[in-house]
Amino acid sequence: MMVVMPRGRASEMFADVIVKEISKWGDARRIGFAYPYLPVYKEGNPALLQNISAVVRDGLVAGVEEFLVVDTGVLPVLDEISGMLPENTNPIVYNVVDEARSFFADPTERPVWLDRWENMKLISGFETFYSKDHQDLQEMLEEVFWRCRGVTGGMMEECPEKYKSNVLNEEFLRSRAAHLLLKLAEIDTPKGILLGNIELAVALTRYIEEEFREILNRSGFVNLATVLGQRLI
Repeated sequence: MMVVMPRGRASEMFADVIVKEISKWGDARRIGFAYPYLPVYKEGNPALLQNISAVVRDGLVAGVEEFLVVDTGVLPVLDEISGMLPENTNPIVYNVVDEARSFFADPTERPVWLDRWENMKLISGFETFYSKDHQDLQEMLEEVFWRCRGVTGGMMEECPEKYKSNVLNEEFLRSRAAHLLLKLAEIDTPKGILLGNIELAVALTRYIEEEFREILNRSGFVNLATVLGQRLI
């Protein structure tokens, strides 16, 4: 099994949580990780499909047959990967949302999925803050996402100009992450909140001060990395 995530330290931190969870019950050494350049999906632009297909193709050459792509931004092109591969190859490419749905088997018990605003439009089987029409979160989510990418050395080519000021400053990230956390904690989410985006999960679990950690536990935040680790045992 190869787990595929966008290039950057945030993905490596996310992977650490997956490995830690697997190691509680199984052998994490059978899981490999790849961190390719995954550009933001744009209709009519083949770059994302070409890059993710190249990762799968290289994995097949190395003997890998199963792949889990942990980036909801890749969902629009997942079904097209097979058409980019050599004939007579049949890799299994898992959809991260499907994996989460299987983990939360009872639809009535599923938490609200937290992601980038545009990505939440792609999520099915979970309530999202987009479907709940929390427009007030859109700007906060995008800013924390890009600030986490900046601080953790992620891909910044698509970063809007308005977020570039102090985008490498960790203290700015901590401040914005705390603000987002407090805002989310005010929203009524009886089944909790699933941190379904790599950068947002890392920002809200690794870049908040100790005084805010009680909110994470009290408000029922669930890290997607923990869910995937348990699925991969």
